Amino acid sequence: MEDVKKAVEGVTSPREDPIQCGEDVESLRRSYHLNGEEVQQVWMTVTGTDWHHVRGNWNPIHNNAVLAHNDQELTNRVRGLIDRLTVRYRRRADYAEIARMKQKEEEPFEEYRIRLTKVFKIQSGLQEDENEQGAY
Repeated sequence: MEDVKKAVEGVTSPREDPIQCGEDVESLRRSYHLNGEEVQQVWMTVTGTDWHHVRGNWNPIHNNAVLAHNDQELTNRVRGLIDRLTVRYRRRADYAEIARMKQKEEEPFEEYRIRLTKVFKIQSGLQEDENEQGAY
């Protein structure tokens, strides 16, 4: 369990960015060739007490055997976890939190801009995209 905790230290929090969190966990799964049970341990660690909301019909076993790291069924089931994670933590606009961001005395504008951008990405409820006509 300690190894799992160390491995997920760099994973983005699902509350901060559920899409990035799903990508981070999937990258971790591919990098370490995790089987079904190991994937479950990682997801349980990342989601904590919200695991039961994300779990859905998750089962690390198929035909009385733990899903292997390269099993297509494991990939399909992980996609389901990512979809449920995204729904659970979908972004909702909280403009009050954005409005609380004030530039501190003596704070350079560039540092303030970085802080404001981070809060805006989390609290705006908008999906970041490169489309010039998009809402973001």
